[in-house]
Amino acid sequence: MMTFSISKILNSKFDILLTNPPYVNGGYFNETTKNFVTKNYKDFGADLFSVFMFVL
Repeated sequence: MMTFSISKILNSKFDILLTNPPYVNGGYFNETTKNFVTKNYKDFGADLFSVFMFVL
């Protein structure tokens, strides 16, 4: 059985972080998100995935 210390994990340093990009269609944006995306990422606002990938 493998055991580990939570302090070891929390004090670790990482070189990369992997995550799933958000897949949310623009039709489901609340008003705040819709306004922010329209103002800042007009060409990529069809879905949140596009905005997320553009920012990366």
